[in-house]
Amino acid sequence: VSVPSQVRSLIGPDGRFWPLHTQLRRILLGRVRKDEVAREWQAQIDKVRQEGLQPDHIDGHCHLSSFPALGPLAHRLARNAGIRCARASEATRWREFRGTPLGRWPVSLFISAASRVTWWRSNQGLRHPARFVGMVKSGDMTLPWVVDALRALEPGRVSELLVHPSMGTEPGEPWGDHGPLRRKLEYEAMLAPEAR
Repeated sequence: VSVPSQVRSLIGPDGRFWPLHTQLRRILLGRVRKDEVAREWQAQIDKVRQEGLQPDHIDGHCHLSSFPALGPLAHRLARNAGIRCARASEATRWREFRGTPLGRWPVSLFISAASRVTWWRSNQGLRHPARFVGMVKSGDMTLPWVVDALRALEPGRVSELLVHPSMGTEPGEPWGDHGPLRRKLEYEAMLAPEAR
């Protein structure tokens, strides 16, 4: 949303955000300027508000706002904008790992640990749902998994279910990680009578 020249550490030579794996590496190596992240995130908040909407929570694409290097900044911007809640990207139940490829475990555990550190360091008075469900199965949810996850929710507690639904028409490897046909399965699972 920002003028590219004002967020140079966030974008590549093509003027677009770095790919996720590159951006994450740059964050971890300290090559991303926090003032530029703040400028871009504030511009995104302002754009939403200019549309007449007041956001009630924040999160970051692929959980980047959960990382300790940036999380406290996201929480501060949220608090200053009157946003009361933020995502806590944490897989908190071992049953969420059941039936998922082992390759997803390390990244999910890493994001969960990073999120815990961010919440511990932020102390901005924000709230978050009691449970965050779906991170480990992100991009690979089936109707039976969704139904099982919904049945496991605790009555009276707010939970966030992470899904990436779509009609399956966007570009990309159809059955690749978070590919369009996988997203279509999530869309269909969320609309299925069994999920309701």
